[in-house]
Amino acid sequence: MSDTAASSIRQFCREHGISIPTYYNLKKQGQAPVEMRMGRIIRISAEAAAAWRRARENPSKAEAAETAKISEALRDRAVNAAAKAVASPLHISRRERA
Repeated sequence: MSDTAASSIRQFCREHGISIPTYYNLKKQGQAPVEMRMGRIIRISAEAAAAWRRARENPSKAEAAETAKISEALRDRAVNAAAKAVASPLHISRRERA
């Protein structure tokens, strides 16, 4: 993490390895860090970033349940996609050898 007192949203995302769209999705869900606003300038303090990391490391029961639900949906989606790929006549296992 940077040693600066505050980061822009872009800097925060870069420092935490998340995309800007992910940041705004987290914000819609109420899971983004607290922002400081000074006119049109938005900054995230080092303290707010640290508090955000602690909250992500120790999610509430509701947040953990929501994350588990999303993970399960993504897993089911992947399993269904794999099954369709294997069933496809174009699957590599159905190709003739030269």
